[in-house]
Amino acid sequence: MAQQHVIQALHSSGVGGHSGVQATYHRIKALFSWPKMKETIRTYVQECSICQQAKAEHVKTPGLLVPLPVPKAPWTVVCLDFVEGLPLSNKKSVIMVIIDKFSNQVWQQLFKPSDTQLLMSSSYHPQTDGQTERLNQCLEAFLRCIVHSCPT
Repeated sequence: MAQQHVIQALHSSGVGGHSGVQATYHRIKALFSWPKMKETIRTYVQECSICQQAKAEHVKTPGLLVPLPVPKAPWTVVCLDFVEGLPLSNKKSVIMVIIDKFSNQVWQQLFKPSDTQLLMSSSYHPQTDGQTERLNQCLEAFLRCIVHSCPT
């Protein structure tokens, strides 16, 4: 029973944000240990009703990937998107997301002097604007989980 309380506190709370099995497992593993812990966490997360209702299904887009052009300077390629349909909060229901596409190259250069290799992950839809879409998916999933668990 204490295990369920730990999982609930580090998965279903604002700290956990209803993150997936891996993130929840690593968060709990850093603090606790018990037999079959990963299996217990996997079952809990898979049966979490809020996650079932709020999480989007991720499927790969068929077709060949087409590389996007690489920006040559900051603020030359900027993506702007809106997350709409959110509950009102202080008379507002939209979040504006802005991404400077050049910043990925900036991070690579920033880490170079320290001889640190920065491995940037790819987005779910790199043939379109996957970076913005993936950020929005994470933001929307987190907000849906929070709203479902605490609608007021």
